Amino acid sequence: MNIYKSTGILAGILLGLIICFIVFKYANNNHKVKAEYDERQQAVRSKGYKAAFYTSMILEAVLLVLYFGEIPLPLDPYMANAAVIFISCTVLACYTIWNDAYWGLNNNRRKYYIVLAATMLLNAFPVVMTAIHGGLIENGKLSAVFINLLALVMLAVIGIVMLVRARLDRNEDME
Repeated sequence: MNIYKSTGILAGILLGLIICFIVFKYANNNHKVKAEYDERQQAVRSKGYKAAFYTSMILEAVLLVLYFGEIPLPLDPYMANAAVIFISCTVLACYTIWNDAYWGLNNNRRKYYIVLAATMLLNAFPVVMTAIHGGLIENGKLSAVFINLLALVMLAVIGIVMLVRARLDRNEDME
C-alpha cells in the first residue's frame, strides 16, 4: 500500500469519526454524544460485548489457521479482518436489540432510523455502481467495494432485527 492510499484511508476514517460525532449529537434527545443506559441495559450490553468479543476471537483464530495453512482466500487480508469487525459488531447490535438494551434512554429512534437508512444508501451506491461496471472481482479477488457490501449487509441485518423486535413488542403490547 502506498503512502497516498494510506493517507486517504486515514482521512476517510477521521471524516467518518467527525460525521459520527455530529450525527450522535443530532440524534440524541439531549444532544449529548454518548447514549445513556439504565443498570439493566448496561448489564445486557456487557453480555453483548462479551459475545462480540468471543465472536471476534473465534473468527480471527479461523483466519490465522487459514493464513498459516496458506489457504488462499478470494479477498485481501485487510478485508478478512474488516469482515471480522463487521460480524462482531452485528453480533453486538443484534444481541442488544433482541434484549432491549440497544436504545439508550436519550436516543431518538426516529432520527436513528433515518441515519440507518441514509448509511445503507451511501453503502449501496458504490456496491451497485461497481456491480454494474463488473468490478466486484478483480484479478480473482473481491474488490475493495466488498467493505461497503459488508457494511450494507450488517446494516440490513440490524434493520431486520429491529423490525422483528418492534413487531414482537407491538404484539405483546396488544395482548
